[in-house]
Amino acid sequence: MTASGSIRWVILDDDPTGIQTVYGGLVITRWDEKTLERALCDPTPFFFVLTNSRAKPAEVVQTEIRQVVRNALRINRRIGARLVFVCRSDSTLRGHFPLEIETVAAELARETPVEGLLFVPAFVEGGRVTRNGTHYVLGDDDSQTPVGETEFARDSVFPYSNSYLPNYIEEKTRGRIASASVAAIDAINLETWGSSARQEKGMWTVINAEEYADLNRAAAWVRTRIEDGHTYLIQTSASFTKALTQTADRPLLRYTGSRELPLARTHGLIIVGSHVSTTTEQLAALLRHPLAGGYETNIDKITTNAGAYLDRVLHELESIQAKGATPVVSTPRRERREMETTERLTLGEQISALSPHSSGSSPGVPHGSSPREGSPPTCSWRTDCESRRAGWRDRFFPECRSCSRRSVKGRPFRL
Repeated sequence: MTASGSIRWVILDDDPTGIQTVYGGLVITRWDEKTLERALCDPTPFFFVLTNSRAKPAEVVQTEIRQVVRNALRINRRIGARLVFVCRSDSTLRGHFPLEIETVAAELARETPVEGLLFVPAFVEGGRVTRNGTHYVLGDDDSQTPVGETEFARDSVFPYSNSYLPNYIEEKTRGRIASASVAAIDAINLETWGSSARQEKGMWTVINAEEYADLNRAAAWVRTRIEDGHTYLIQTSASFTKALTQTADRPLLRYTGSRELPLARTHGLIIVGSHVSTTTEQLAALLRHPLAGGYETNIDKITTNAGAYLDRVLHELESIQAKGATPVVSTPRRERREMETTERLTLGEQISALSPHSSGSSPGVPHGSSPREGSPPTCSWRTDCESRRAGWRDRFFPECRSCSRRSVKGRPFRL
């Protein structure tokens, strides 16, 4: 049970990769009051709300974020914890920014003034660092490329041009927040800066960070300020959530035996969706392995006759598996820039609906129920694919049927 007044980190995750740096906490995929109450009362002081908002239209995102925050605040009136909302998003700055964090701020302001919005996109594990206010992507060859000059900035859904984060904030708010009003602070200077008269209510602050020493120092400052009664909202990538929650390092799993790993009874399934160059290179390397069998999906057939096409895909994957290989399903490597943003988001939803672990419904809406306010209606291709997905799941993940049922029903799971 949560102690009254203790800090609870409510991390709104816009895609499933935000949990990669932490362990031990709950992940919830729906935000009804019963589910949120369980998460808020869990002994672990943080939990993730997987909204998957990066794949949704802005109007749906705004409605669902409001629902999460309102429900959490309503429940917390009984619990009495000190809630801190964190928007976890892409370290290369793609996503519904600043829509999500400003929606949280507007809801939170009904109960308490928001003193500051902290922007900490550094992702140490992935080589994304912020120096003097400028965000960089580090390469394997020791190169340092301003993020606005990378392929990530040319994303067809969430494009941008600025690497200097105060300018990025001005760009994404269309000039509503001037770059000159955004501070960029080294973590070591936060204590002095935070108590100075230069800090204004509700202002944006970029925190420079290049390593975990910076993030841990910044996180300690944030925790102290919150314990002293101050209110902050945080926009970050996966590294700062680890620092905020004080998650200790844990070694990676490694096979230390002298022989090759034995072949499993089933080979599982690898699904590759990202189209960026690094992923494409990794995919090419994977497909060179003799036990990997590739299958590239046909996007047009997914959008016109998904059910029948899924039958064909399943047949192809079974053929690959029958040869003793692991199926590797990938989308085409070309981004469809000719499509409108809403069309691309809809296409992404249709593709993801073919996943063997897809629930076939919005995370906030149980499958088979009426959609709530702001939730997309159930589509015919979802119903058509439901039984086929179950067969796919049972064929390739026979040991995970109970886990899959939990996922479909939207129950919380622990990292």
